[in-house]
This record gives sequence, structure tokens and C-alpha cells, in this order.
Amino acid sequence: MLSPIGVVRKVFFNKIVIEIDDMKKLNQNYKGDIYSCEGLDTFILLKKSYEEKLIYQISALYDEEKPLEKEDNSKFQIKAYFEAVPIGNIIKEKFEYGIERYPLLGDEVYLTSKEELNKILGNDLEINENNFIIGELSNKKGYYPKINIDNFFTTHISILGNTGSGKSTTIKTIIKKLSEKIDKNLKKENVNFYIFDIHNEYTNIKAELSNKTSLEEISIPLELLKKEDWLNLVLPSTAVQLPILINTLKLGNLLENSQAGLTTDWIKVYCAKKLYGSQQTDAVTKRTKIISFLSDIDNENIKESLSNYSSQFGNFSKEDEKKFLNSLDSYIGENNAEEFLYVNLRDAEVSIKDIMTLKIALDTILSIEEAKGGNQIRNYCSPLITRIDNLINQYSKTLFSSDKNKLNKFNLLLKHKDKAFEIINCSGYDNHDLLFITSFILNNIYEREKNNRKKNKKKLIHFIFDEAHTYISENTDVTSFNPIAVFEKIAKEGRKFGIFMILSSQRPSELSKTVLSQCNNFILHRIRNNIDLEQMRKSIPYILDAQLLRLSYLKTGHALVVGEGFNIQLELKIHNDIEDKSSETFKPSEVWKIN
Repeated sequence: MLSPIGVVRKVFFNKIVIEIDDMKKLNQNYKGDIYSCEGLDTFILLKKSYEEKLIYQISALYDEEKPLEKEDNSKFQIKAYFEAVPIGNIIKEKFEYGIERYPLLGDEVYLTSKEELNKILGNDLEINENNFIIGELSNKKGYYPKINIDNFFTTHISILGNTGSGKSTTIKTIIKKLSEKIDKNLKKENVNFYIFDIHNEYTNIKAELSNKTSLEEISIPLELLKKEDWLNLVLPSTAVQLPILINTLKLGNLLENSQAGLTTDWIKVYCAKKLYGSQQTDAVTKRTKIISFLSDIDNENIKESLSNYSSQFGNFSKEDEKKFLNSLDSYIGENNAEEFLYVNLRDAEVSIKDIMTLKIALDTILSIEEAKGGNQIRNYCSPLITRIDNLINQYSKTLFSSDKNKLNKFNLLLKHKDKAFEIINCSGYDNHDLLFITSFILNNIYEREKNNRKKNKKKLIHFIFDEAHTYISENTDVTSFNPIAVFEKIAKEGRKFGIFMILSSQRPSELSKTVLSQCNNFILHRIRNNIDLEQMRKSIPYILDAQLLRLSYLKTGHALVVGEGFNIQLELKIHNDIEDKSSETFKPSEVWKIN
């Protein structure tokens, strides 16, 4: 058996200190194999009994001068010391993460054998449908830790690291390894991944396994948008714009369905009468607005009475005023017109079918507010008006068009029937629109799967969000509504309904803390920003300070893997056999060269 390399001199809950009295013991020949202590991250063991071995990992190395004899302090020898952190134990030849018992002073410390190391890393398991490999142990050539599929893909996952550290390669490697399993023993129709590709990086996934859809090819049915979706889309301010937007959508629903005989003309006449009775507007200005309300109304009595409306003084004679008011009352009805309008608004759904309705309804709602004396309402709502105008101009023929082929393609996208990977090309969309699109799709699928679980229909769905910090952001302005609420809901409840998120981000500190805190598997590439590192400390309770420090110095393509999908925290060199070069950084020495 291997010889001990040292003895325990200090014991703490979080570490032990080992004294090495002979450095030659750090290299041993056992059964023809060479065993070496390679310093930091090397696994060591202590034997508690015949069946139990404690596993520690070296976290620090240092030496001290010690006097040879107590009586002669002029002569010294160098003593080497290792600090090691607890990892787990091997009981009855099976590795378990975490320890219950601790070493005693004077306990002997050993290097791990190949058999023991394989048990720690999971290398003693055969490659099968239940596990896969994404990389090689960084400090130990020839060791390829296996990842348990059940433990890895039934949690939310974060893949974090600075730009250029290897995040995209890691995601592509995971997809490739999963694709290989689909080719062998998994049914592609049962694998359901949605990839939101904001940089058009995932085009090389096998065609037989993936559907590739650009947002330009689909159209979202407006009637599916709920109140929260509209708030995400338009982003109204809470004080004034929010109630205006809600009433706009409700009025649009009433107008589209011709409900209760309510029409824009009826409302215009109602506004004219309301404004005429207002004392907050001067007479001439009032006349101008009333004329604008009534000029298009096809009613002879109203047109005739308007001819007597003095443009100079903004008034009627008493007789003409009576005729004018009667013509208005006759059109809108005398009995509780205001109650009729507001009861219908109160009970209406926040839903429309045509985006052009939004513009008509908004102008009408603003007119109602002006008729009530809100002379500055259009100024207060100018950002809302601009946003809705932009929506109409930008998306009336694209994202919200009535094109049947586009609508059908969107329905097929949600159903995710025949391929393992749905790749949605989101390039060209700003962060705000990206937040709306991703949250809308996510919420619709979540509600569907929640209902399916009630019917005992079981399915697993995974969402891959690249550059997630740009839209699932902690810094998102949360007023009366929370734009990222659906992501936080999925983070907390998605597991119950088989819905999981894989987040990729270069700025973990900007990600929603609620979402990040619910992740149970982490693949951490190089992270150098202190704020991001501190966020890692808060979000991953079992990560060590030494490992956090190590993140700043990781090579490109190397990653610290932590979580339920891994036996222990490990540093891996991620496989980089992906032929896709879409995320490759251009070299100035090549780009600038004269051809």
C-alpha cells in the first residue's frame, strides 16, 4: 500500500493542517504506477476505519523553520505544511460528498490511489445513457469526470464567465454531447430545448435535430398578450401612463367587439358634451376642441347646431345652446352616459386583436381625459404615445402582423414537436424587446405545462438564455409591475412542472439575484471583476474562497464546475472540438494585413 506522506497537526471544521516531514514521500512507486503530489487541488485521504476513508483536497502549501533541538535554537530545519479542505468520504468503496467525522491529531495522511481517485471523480462508472463527459480534469491528465444527466438537467444551470473565457464553447459542447446521445439512445421528440440565440452562434446544430427560426419569420397573436405582457412591451410609468394604457387596451377590446354599442363616434360626442360642461377651459379653446370631436360625426342635427357656435366668442345663444345639447343627448342617450362608459371599461378584458386598434383606442382615451379637464394629459403621456407609435411602425408588419403563415409558424414553435432543439434567432432586437419576447414565450409554455401536469402529462423543457444579464437583469426598473417576474417564477417553481433554465452571462452581478440563487449547477469560467466574484460568494454557499480566487486566473476554456450534477467541485478543461467559429475573435494582425 501507499506510504503516508505526513500527519495531521491542526484540525478545524473547514480545514486541516498537515506536516510533511519527508518531501521524498510525495513521489511514490506503487504496483508499478507512479503517484505524485501535484500541490494545490491534489486529493488526499485519511483512514478512519477499514471501511471508511476521509477525502480532503490540498488548498495551500507553505513551510516553516523549526529548531532541530529544543536546547539548541541556532540550528533549524525546514518543515513543509499543507492545508486541505474537506470533500467527502469513501464508505464501503462508494464516494459520498460531505463528511460527518473529522481527523484526529497525529492521523496519517495518504495520497489517493487510482481506484480511489476514480471513485471520487465518478470515473468508475461506465459511460451510458445516464451520464456524459464535457471535459478533462485540469490538473490530472487522462481523467474525465462523468456528469449525471438526471442530476444536471433537473436543476437550473448557470454558465458564467468574462467575455472570451469559453462560455459559448461550453454550451455548444453540452449540446453536442446531448446530440450524440440522441443519435444513440434518446428519442429526439422527447428532448425539448429552446435556445434564444442573440448572436446567431448556434446555427451548426444538426438539421435533423433542430428547427431554426428567426423572429422575422413568426408573428405573435396579439390576443394571447396578457396585461403583464403589455406592460413589458410598452413599459408605462406608474403614476399616469399605467392606467391610461390599461384603459386603452380595455377600450380597444370593446371597440373590436362592438360591445354594448360602444363606438369611437359615440365617445367623441360624449367627450364633446363633457367638455362643453367643463369650467377649466376657456371658451374659444373649448370650441376648437369640441369642433375637432364632432367634425366627422355623420349627424345632421349636430352639424346644424355647430353652425351657430360662435368662433369669436366661443358660445351659443340660449336657444342655440339648447338645440346643441339636445342634438348631443339624442345621439348618446340621456340616461347615465358616463356610467354606461365606465362600467363597460371596468368590466372589459385587457386584450386586443389588431395593433392598429391600439392607436385608435389610445387617442380616444386621451380625448376622454381631456374632456374631463386634463389639458396636460398628452404631454404627460408623450413617451407612451411615442412607444406605441414605434411599436406600430416597427412591428405591425412583422412581429404582430396578421400573416397566417407567420402565425402558424409561431404556434408550431410553441408546440416544439418534432426536433430536440428550437433555435430562435433574436439577433437585431434590443434588450427591451428581447425581454418581452423571451418572457412572453416562457410564460405561455409555463402555463401550458402547468396545466399538463394537472392532467398527468409529463414533459421536460429547457430554455437556454445567452447573455442573460442583458434582459434578466437585477437592475431592471421594477415599479408597480416586475418585467422579469416570469423568470423568477420559473426559477422558484419551474422544477415542479419540468421547466428549467440554462443561463449564460458575463456579468453575474447584473443577473437577477432571485434567478441566480435558484441555480443548483454552475460552470464557472474566468471571472475577474470583484463585484461579480462577490456575487458568486453569495450565490454559491459551498464554493470555497480559494476557488473564488482561482476563477481570476483560469485559462480560456477551463472552468470550475460546482453543483448537484458533479460528485465534487472540479476544475475541467472543456472539450473544444466544435468546428463552429461564429464567436471567434478576429485578430488585428490578420484583419489589418495587406492582401
